[in-house]
Amino acid sequence: MQVSKESFIIQGSYRNWYHSLSDIEKEGVVNPKPPKDGSCSEKCKSVLDEKKRKWLILWAFRQERDYKILKEAASRGDILVMGVVTKGSAVEEMKSKGRRLENGRKIVVVGIVTQEDLVGECDCDYWPEETGWRYKFFIRVLYWLPEERYGDGLEHEKPFQGSLMPITHIDAVEITKNLQGHPYKLRSMDLADPNSCKIKDVKYVKTDKIYLDDETLRFAVAAAKVGNLLLVGPPGVGKTTLARALAEALGSGYHLAVAHALWFRRDVVGGETIINNTVHWKSGLLIRAYNRVAERILVGDSRPYFLIIDEINRADADKAFADFFATFISPFCEDWSIPEGLVEEIKGYGTYIDDEAENFVNYYLLFRDIPLKFIRIIGTMNLRDARNLFMLGEALLRRFVIVKVEVDACKYLDALLQDERIRQHFQKLCDTLKDKKPQAITPAAVAGAARLLEALGGGQYTEDDVRRVLEALGGKLPGGRRSGR
Repeated sequence: MQVSKESFIIQGSYRNWYHSLSDIEKEGVVNPKPPKDGSCSEKCKSVLDEKKRKWLILWAFRQERDYKILKEAASRGDILVMGVVTKGSAVEEMKSKGRRLENGRKIVVVGIVTQEDLVGECDCDYWPEETGWRYKFFIRVLYWLPEERYGDGLEHEKPFQGSLMPITHIDAVEITKNLQGHPYKLRSMDLADPNSCKIKDVKYVKTDKIYLDDETLRFAVAAAKVGNLLLVGPPGVGKTTLARALAEALGSGYHLAVAHALWFRRDVVGGETIINNTVHWKSGLLIRAYNRVAERILVGDSRPYFLIIDEINRADADKAFADFFATFISPFCEDWSIPEGLVEEIKGYGTYIDDEAENFVNYYLLFRDIPLKFIRIIGTMNLRDARNLFMLGEALLRRFVIVKVEVDACKYLDALLQDERIRQHFQKLCDTLKDKKPQAITPAAVAGAARLLEALGGGQYTEDDVRRVLEALGGKLPGGRRSGR
């Protein structure tokens, strides 16, 4: 989904706007006002019902030319539109309710119109005032002004004739920025709630391949609900598996990236790069994650998006996580914000930016820090190979809730091993290690050893076979050495 640089103001009566907004949370049905002539074809009604979803409101033009202008613009990208109340209709409506209103031209809704939201000619009347609004389309609502707070809404001062008026995209986003200082609502999220970024509805976390005690799992879920999480432990205990399970249970999607020593700030956040001998600004993981959340807000999904950074200490923190410190000042989502300097930096490159960066600038003008607060970063950190990895300083570690992941695979042999003959040998080995290092055998090593033993075939396994396959899967070279960098 890409927001076009074309924007429009759409004008309508006070009563018609709030009739449409009354359906904002309905899904799969519109309730048209019975037309005076009794005409409302089932075909038209079924199309409207099919397209109606939560956070989409129905609107229309009387003139085909207005619809054609909107349709042509939508073919070039998703359009930012602003719904404005005609002055006279609002003044009269407020007077009928015993309220005085000096100026009725308020912005009542801001939304997006996409190609798939266009309905076309449809005779089914819907609005309380007048008939003949034939050329219909849906608006994906971003911000709207509650009817009871109408008098406190943002005023649109420029008068115009007709239903549709083009404005510059810059003017549109500047107006949208100002909405946050007025009593407008943003989708299902309350902007006045500093804790709105916390996950409220939590699904059950699948534990099929996660071999953790209940307390560690409960703590990890709680940490992922409120902010960033760092899973620390040796290889093979299921850190990455746990990270994916949390993302699948709690979020709307995730991206997994494996850190490495060549990462720079442009890989994590974004930055300067050379394309065809020209300097461009290229988006990194954080910018792309911000855009994925913004896209989900546009379709009514306010669940978090997870960015999993595997083996985070394989990257040099000083080179890779520059703006990470400025954006995430604590582990908790309510404290996060995009540095203004980052937005200005991207703008400074003009047209020499990638599509993700262009979308980010547009989305930031619409939503500011809101999408950022619905990103969750889960890092995994390997302590076993510390000599071959980079050290993470306290400044970076303080941006995460740290959860220690240690698993004694010997406690989960029944779940890990289906073959009774193999399990007996592992149990003997576990009994031998009981008073030494029970964590020396990881779930990954046990599961891998079972596969390797089955591949050896024969069905007769000795304790030496078990030791040999475990040694082969232990990540050590002969002689006990690990490979260097």
